[in-house]
Amino acid sequence: MTIEKFDNTGFTGGMRVRYDGGEYDLVSVDFQEKLIAIDEFGEGHDATWKRCENVEVIFA
Repeated sequence: MTIEKFDNTGFTGGMRVRYDGGEYDLVSVDFQEKLIAIDEFGEGHDATWKRCENVEVIFA
């Protein structure tokens, strides 16, 4: 996702992202740093932060 697309996305609950060939729940967004937190390792693990340029938001 480009920084411009990140800035124009209306983030909401229930969103998912595609990262490194997998699909993950979007957990949080850091608007200042342009980061997206994903549930990469499943429940019970800390969310992992990814640069917005490395993920694709899935609106499903």
